[in-house]
Amino acid sequence: WRFVIQLTTEATRLVSLRHEKRSSNRGNRVVVDYAKYNTLCVNIGTLKDITDAVSNYQVTSMYEVVELLLQVFFIDPPNSEDMDPFISTLSDICCSWNIQRVSYEYLDMIIFALTHSPLQQKEHLTQLLDMIKRNEKLSTYNQNVIITIDKHIEVLPGTEYKDCYIFKHPCNTNCDRSESKCGFVIRARKQGNNWILELCVDDKDYENTGIHYHDSISAQDV
Repeated sequence: WRFVIQLTTEATRLVSLRHEKRSSNRGNRVVVDYAKYNTLCVNIGTLKDITDAVSNYQVTSMYEVVELLLQVFFIDPPNSEDMDPFISTLSDICCSWNIQRVSYEYLDMIIFALTHSPLQQKEHLTQLLDMIKRNEKLSTYNQNVIITIDKHIEVLPGTEYKDCYIFKHPCNTNCDRSESKCGFVIRARKQGNNWILELCVDDKDYENTGIHYHDSISAQDV
């Protein structure tokens, strides 16, 4: 179960950054209010809570929906008869605005992890994830959004760190650099109650990380 939570948390956080970077108009920099997102998670306890959050634009990605579903099923599993209405309502809401869909590959990773989980409620959760996968309004075959964290580097404990991610951009099909992996680095600096997250584009930020950066990668990709 801890593996499932870790798997979704990393991807969900990056997808949230992707959305906010598009709207921030600050180049490679974005301000993320984790307290606000954590408060949202605390208040989610039912399937209706999730659809309400999507309807109110508090949740902007199906990756976030999947993470919240894991939480709901872990705390208070919904009845099986509630799943069809949930998918129907979610589909109707998503038709009204362009929510980011979840990839088949990501769902398959979660479903595979659940097969090895001792959770009694995993059967219904797996069924619901399969329903999302079969719904073209909620999911997609596009796998480019899958990003894997490689390492976490503390720069100044408690105030600054760098996260290194492996990510192969579809435009880079002939990378000949074998000494390191294709990807990017996110530098985070604490500022008051918020964290400033920045996509690193300077070669100096990639020294001793095992990651190299291609300039075809933009903030919208991550």
